[in-house]
Amino acid sequence: MRAENLKQYLSEVTVQHFPKGVQVFSEGEESNGIMYFVFSGKLQVFKKSGSGEDLILRQIGPGEFFGELALVHPFPRAATIIASSEEVRLGIITRETFLGMGHESPGFLSVLLNTVIRRLTEVEEKISESKEVIHAILNQEEETTTTQNTSQPPNEGEKSSQEKTDAEFIPPEPS
Repeated sequence: MRAENLKQYLSEVTVQHFPKGVQVFSEGEESNGIMYFVFSGKLQVFKKSGSGEDLILRQIGPGEFFGELALVHPFPRAATIIASSEEVRLGIITRETFLGMGHESPGFLSVLLNTVIRRLTEVEEKISESKEVIHAILNQEEETTTTQNTSQPPNEGEKSSQEKTDAEFIPPEPS
């Protein structure tokens, strides 16, 4: 990107400050075509679990960015982002600025695309690990259930399967 063009786009980046605990955007919120670069401070990324509990997915710090999907498609926001340090300073890039920067510098788009691909790969790895854990838990529960069913004592007054089998092979006593 040529220096004069870079200056033009940098002048279009607005800076916003977020004190600790303030939400940048929330999961499910309509995306507004804005992407954020972290200049200073830290933020936490939250997602709601199936039971409604907030799960911390990761922390974002200086030099990182988020909200990039809003630049290419109006998906609802995938997570909630909250400032987790005393003062967070974010650079805000609109879709129009992004498209101009991409036109002037394909390298900018390449960096963005590589980051998105890395994040998707990390998510796929976490899903795979979670599946393995779930299968291990299910197998363990199945083994425990099978063991309990075969080793349970009979109900009071009921013969065990071994006693029933023994009774079948004991000849009746002569009368």
